[in-house]
Amino acid sequence: MTKPPSGTEATPPRRTNPPTTNSEHQPFKIELSFTALDLDPTARLVEDNYRQRGVPLQFRSRDEVERLFDGLTLADPGLRLVHHWRPDGTAEGLSDAEVSVYGGVARK
Repeated sequence: MTKPPSGTEATPPRRTNPPTTNSEHQPFKIELSFTALDLDPTARLVEDNYRQRGVPLQFRSRDEVERLFDGLTLADPGLRLVHHWRPDGTAEGLSDAEVSVYGGVARK
């Protein structure tokens, strides 16, 4: 993998603290989706194109997105490409690279 041009380095994935609630015992849910960096060979070019125009854009690999769920319980079916998450037949014929978005829902 080539290093991005200076000033456009990727930001490591991180999660901020969940919103505070009236009780520490109240569960919270997080829904998250990220454009996949590891399925479409043009993804890095798209990131670079946006950054050159001053627009921060960050795609993530599946492993990077998965780390954002550390310490949480993923709901079934887990972290998936969104067209496989709860398939209803409307995405038939689309390849993983054409969709290129990971999604998941988790709770604490």
